Amino acid sequence: MSKDTLLVNYACVAAFKKRYYGRVLMREHVRGGMVRFASGSISYPDGMKADEDLWGYIIEKGNVKYFLESKDSDGNLIDYRTVMPIFGEGLVPFSYRDVVYHQVTNPVPAVLKPNKKMSFRQFVDKLACLPHTNPKHQRLLWFIVLTQMMDRANFRVCSPPATGKDSVVATVGNLLGNAATITQPTIAKLEFRTTYKLLVINEAVNIPKSTWENIEFFAMEVGDFRPSIEKRSRSTEDREVLDVADFSLNMFYNDVDTFPRCGDADFEFFEDKVPEAVVNRFMPIRLYGHYTHDFNEIQAINIDEFVEKHFDEYRSIVSTFVHFKEQLFDIPVRWEMSIPETIPGTHQKFPERWRTNAQKLLRVVQLYSENEAEYKAWEKVLWDAVEDYHTMLTFQREITRIKESMSSKDFHELRASLKKFDTFKQKLAKVKRSNDTPDYAGLTQWGGQ
Repeated sequence: MSKDTLLVNYACVAAFKKRYYGRVLMREHVRGGMVRFASGSISYPDGMKADEDLWGYIIEKGNVKYFLESKDSDGNLIDYRTVMPIFGEGLVPFSYRDVVYHQVTNPVPAVLKPNKKMSFRQFVDKLACLPHTNPKHQRLLWFIVLTQMMDRANFRVCSPPATGKDSVVATVGNLLGNAATITQPTIAKLEFRTTYKLLVINEAVNIPKSTWENIEFFAMEVGDFRPSIEKRSRSTEDREVLDVADFSLNMFYNDVDTFPRCGDADFEFFEDKVPEAVVNRFMPIRLYGHYTHDFNEIQAINIDEFVEKHFDEYRSIVSTFVHFKEQLFDIPVRWEMSIPETIPGTHQKFPERWRTNAQKLLRVVQLYSENEAEYKAWEKVLWDAVEDYHTMLTFQREITRIKESMSSKDFHELRASLKKFDTFKQKLAKVKRSNDTPDYAGLTQWGGQ
């Protein structure tokens, strides 16, 4: 049993969040953008009515609704992102349209001060300490998520099941707050969650094409790094604008060959159902590997006692993150970033928005790297992962084509034989050998066309 692996166990970090953030109101608790409560509909327990309209933000935690005014006591406008997290002090209850809110009249800052308790490398290694069959991809995933928490960036991450995508986001959400996943999104659900720092659309391939038609503008505008977007989920006379200047969006989904219908002519993968404008805004990275850790070790400890004993170490992790988040753009870029002109493994031009996101990611990778040689090795890990994603698209086209010429028995045996390979370069080579197909390297197009 290892103390380090227990520190990042989901049950322990969840217990830490409950204790550390128990009384704290965070930006993830804010529900939508600024709202106006008309004075005539506001009532106080003593029967008095409000003298003027209230402008501010609805905050919901547990079963309690709070209200934070958009101006401070001096009349200055408040951006909730700059004042939160807070302790909700000086609560004044009132009713608005038969719903009870607790107005926060004294928002006390609950921010842990930045304090570099460890190097960035030690910080990442502590978070990525769980034994994994592919430590490089495990850390690359952490680099991606931390980039989105420290900066504003957008990605797509594809992998086999159990690679650890969801657990990384859950760990970040519990330790640092303001990170979450969502499945089967609607435009209303997405807009509702723009108060998070990082939102992940999970199982993105399972989203129907009709839903993508409704949410594509949201994804496009966020992918364009627009500071604000117009709310579309509700038609009102007043134009409501959502502040997304600090919002990061990711999309998680599983490899194409994990779907039972892979090989069917009418099977649609991500590029087949998502508009090209969205595809071109979110750089895809294909990871593989899985945890080898025995998570049942948690059964042998008292979780609350463990968290209590190591509470200062958790605080050190959080304060170190705050330090590097605040210092990110003050730390000079040490080595030249090599970003390809064409998408690795293809002849297609590397999209500009991918380039922007890659630069943000590589800045964080440089924080971790001890020297230029190590950094360049990490660049290769990244570009190999991008290339393997596009090899997967070629694989999808090829396995669909050869299925027509194979018996059902032979096709299922072929698919079973592919499970032993980690990369799609290996899988594609096996498919070619099984059917003597020509080499399609470098010809990948969106959707395998």
